[in-house]
Amino acid sequence: MILVDFSAIMFQNIFGASKSSENTNDLVKNTIGSIFYTLTYYQKTFKKYGNLVICLDSHTKNWRKDVLKSYKSQRKENRDHSVIPFDVIFKSINEFLDQLKINTPWKTICVSGAEADDVILCLAQFLGKTEEVLILSSDKDMIQAQRNKNVKQYSPLTKKYITAETKSDNLDDWIQEHIILGDVADEVPRITEKTEFSDSFKEYL
Repeated sequence: MILVDFSAIMFQNIFGASKSSENTNDLVKNTIGSIFYTLTYYQKTFKKYGNLVICLDSHTKNWRKDVLKSYKSQRKENRDHSVIPFDVIFKSINEFLDQLKINTPWKTICVSGAEADDVILCLAQFLGKTEEVLILSSDKDMIQAQRNKNVKQYSPLTKKYITAETKSDNLDDWIQEHIILGDVADEVPRITEKTEFSDSFKEYL
């Protein structure tokens, strides 16, 4: 099974199409055409893994916002001030996704309050027990799914496979380090930014 992080492919193609489109109609058509080409390309390239499963971000409140209100807030602010008409494009892409459900063998999955990342990791953990799974995502967080030897990850951004060894000799150590240091891209602070350490602990360090 091929698990696709749809948002990553969507934004990559939106920004790519924006460079060559002269108006909004062209931008919408070029974006959807590019997304469809990308999906069919990966289906053909990695057909040995089976059909695509398109994993979507939920439009309802992300559960991460309950933990950290600032999560990815800058990204939305940037879109709101962008010259790219994201509201128009998103509407057309949702219609396009409806057509994919009807006219292709590909499945789409969206879980209320969750991101595509959540869906991908859950499916990889479950399906990886009985079949080979390929994750199509450039997100380094997906590396943890490779605890299961049946799970592989390919980056549409670098056009290369991503392995645990890409980041660390020890996957568990890398995950712990990632948690401690946070994630600038997602606006998740490092642990030292939200923690007040006692004098005794500082002395120990």
